[in-house]
Order: sequence, then C-alpha cells, then structure tokens
Amino acid sequence: MSVPCFNLLSDCAGIVLAGGASHRMGIDKATAQLAGMSLVERVVRTIQSVVPRVVIVASRDQVFPCFNKDDSVEIVCDSHPESGPLAGLIDGMRQLAKGPQPIQGAFVSSCDTPLLVPNVVRFLIEVVLTQARDTEKTKPPALWAVPQIDGELQVLGAAYSLALLPILVQRFVDGHRDLVGLKNHALPIILTPDDLRQYDPLLESFFDADTPNDLARLEQRLLEIQAGIDAEKRLAADREKNRRLKTP
Repeated sequence: MSVPCFNLLSDCAGIVLAGGASHRMGIDKATAQLAGMSLVERVVRTIQSVVPRVVIVASRDQVFPCFNKDDSVEIVCDSHPESGPLAGLIDGMRQLAKGPQPIQGAFVSSCDTPLLVPNVVRFLIEVVLTQARDTEKTKPPALWAVPQIDGELQVLGAAYSLALLPILVQRFVDGHRDLVGLKNHALPIILTPDDLRQYDPLLESFFDADTPNDLARLEQRLLEIQAGIDAEKRLAADREKNRRLKTP
C-alpha cells in the first residue's frame, strides 16, 4: 500500500508504553541497556525523528534521567497500574489532549522495539490521517492502522486517531484491558508485511526484547546495522540458508 506524502506530522505525536511487567527479562525492560542506550530511549529517539512530541506512560517507580532536559518528551504515570495496554493508551491520549496544539493522531509503541524504523512510524501515521481527511468517503473512516505480522496484530506498533479516545474509555469502563479487541468496535486498516517491507525489509521494527537472549540478539543486529550491513543482503542470505535446510 502506498500513501501520499503530506505534511501531516506536525499535528501528530508518539506514545510509548513503558510501565508493563518485565518478568522474562528479569530487570526493567525500559531501562535495559542496548549498546550504551536504554531501550526506551532508542524507541523515543526514533519516534522523535518523525513527530515533535512524545508521551511516555510509566509506572510510578520508573525514572528516566535521559529525558530530564528534553521538553519534547512528557512522562506520565499509569493511572491504573498493571491494567494492560488499553489503560496506558488512554493515559497517553489524555496527556496529548492537554497540549497547546491539537493532536490528530499518534504512533503507539512498547518500549522494547529498539530497531524501530522512522519510515514505518511515518507510514502508519499517514495511513490513518489520510483516511481521516478523505472527505469523499461514503463510509466512516478507519481510525487506526495496525500491522499484522505472522497472523498477530501489532497493536503496540500501530497508529491511532485521537478520535478513538471515547471508544477506548468506554471499553475500559466495560472491563476490557486489551487493544486487540478494539477491532470489534472501531474499524482498523490492517497492513500486511508486504505493505511494510518497502520501509523495513526485514520487519525489524517489530522485533521485541522479552528476554536477555533477545537483548543479546538485538544488540548483535544493531552492531551489524551500524557497520553498514544491508538488510536486503541479509534477507537474501537467510532465504538461501532456509533453502539449503529444506533441500534433501
């Protein structure tokens, strides 16, 4: 899917959910270090390259000194700790609504996807805003754009219109805590891997760090990227390796 490149992102923002449990990692994932920078800072800096404002939704005991002098990053505490991503998204959207400039849409991410690609962020936001501003449509616009990778909706790697806030609040009041079920209440635009590969050939934006082994793997990949290894060449090598494994 291709989207016209409009100058839309000045009225957009980012939301990073950092307050979730990190049981499998053994330490706070948000502050876990990857090549000298915390996971949350890597995600935030990537999103900052696309939008002017980022809100981090954190637990009350989390501290992020790296953002102390950054006026474009706002940190808010979970209003409902351990209540899942729906509550965190509501907190983030409410914070964005307080700003001096109206925000139309936001890219929403977890804190543990350090290989997030800026053009993926931009693409997903523009998909949502292009829908919202298409006045010729006869049907209500889709209010969120979500990738589907390996059959799973990447709800914490998606873009949401702030017009969804009342729907999100009602779902929370009704006892829901997840974001996947939102698809039954608000029509999403579902992006396929092929839609995204033009911006991120290996779909590395959706590689998350759940365990220390994941972190080590991501650090190795980050070093490769920094050394200039081309993603397409790596993909070709992986395909050739898989082909050989399947050959009798």
